[in-house]
Amino acid sequence: MKLSKKILTVIAATSVSTAFGQGLLKGTEPVAWPKIGHEFRSGLTYANRGFAKVDPADKPKSLAAMAVERAKLKFTGDLSPDVSFFVRLAFEPTAKQALDYAMLTLRLDEHWSIGSGKTWNYISGYEWPNSLAEYVGTSAFPFTMGATTVLSGYSKQTFELAHKGDVNWRVQLFDDVKVVSDDMGNRTSGGYFSSGTQPAASLQLQLESLAGTAWKPLLQLATYDAGHSRIVSLGGLYKAGPWLTYIQSAVDLQAQINNGEKTIHQRNYANGLIEYSYTEWTPFLRWQWFDITQGGTNLKGNSASIKDVSDIDDNIKSLSVGGRFMRYGERFMPYFAVAASQGKFQDSDESLTKTRTRTLTQLKLGVISKL
Repeated sequence: MKLSKKILTVIAATSVSTAFGQGLLKGTEPVAWPKIGHEFRSGLTYANRGFAKVDPADKPKSLAAMAVERAKLKFTGDLSPDVSFFVRLAFEPTAKQALDYAMLTLRLDEHWSIGSGKTWNYISGYEWPNSLAEYVGTSAFPFTMGATTVLSGYSKQTFELAHKGDVNWRVQLFDDVKVVSDDMGNRTSGGYFSSGTQPAASLQLQLESLAGTAWKPLLQLATYDAGHSRIVSLGGLYKAGPWLTYIQSAVDLQAQINNGEKTIHQRNYANGLIEYSYTEWTPFLRWQWFDITQGGTNLKGNSASIKDVSDIDDNIKSLSVGGRFMRYGERFMPYFAVAASQGKFQDSDESLTKTRTRTLTQLKLGVISKL
């Protein structure tokens, strides 16, 4: 009899627990974990390869090319109320690795969280607007990609501590500041030299509102090269109704030390985005500008041998216009864009003070899907 009572008690407790877990008590709805979402994008780019025209006799038709943008699939979600994640994969036959980045975040309470993984370095502006560069503009820009990269767009290893409140702030520690080298493996850019990867740290501060308006100011600071070099970035994000706008500028003060003598190379970067949702269309306009002041021997143009935008090492400006078709919502968003980038290039046959202007034009078509 006692055994029967124990069995009934266990069954009753199990039933109550199961009912609670399924949200059957007090009229609540069941909560399913994990919650998974996705983001997918891919497209085509037609370019005139304007930066490859070293010889004025080169014909645009022989240089023009069509390329398939690598497909990217990003998974996001919550494994539990306190654990979230994101993983982005890139599918390309020639890709060295399929993983773009991945991050696991633990929410300590409503304000604090910690995370670790291969993730976006929050020193180059806003994560979401900057991701537009992958289909708006030139697909690569030298402040975060290409020959002048110091802090890569995505780290190999990152630890971050974040706090949400009236002022949102985030501290990131990462260990793989990129040291640019030539084909022979010799260092061609960067500051205080050390073998292997170099530690770096960044701090981001963003207000939820500026004086009650829809503007969110942003300040970002970073240090690398054991403190010899640093980056300062200022920006503002506006999002209200159909409008999304941001502006951002950054200065990278990169120290180069040769034989005990220190020289500062200053990388200057500015960019902006305007987007407006109108009926079934979301048109956008994006611009970027980049230039380097090289110590006491400032060059006014890029190296003459550069043939691709990802190799840009100095002066460039870019303007792109386009739109997304929103009839089907975020589940299926076709897009198009026209991008023009212009840069000054040193004349290889003359002195380094003489430059020639080249223009790269790109047409982009593709699709984005979010869920």
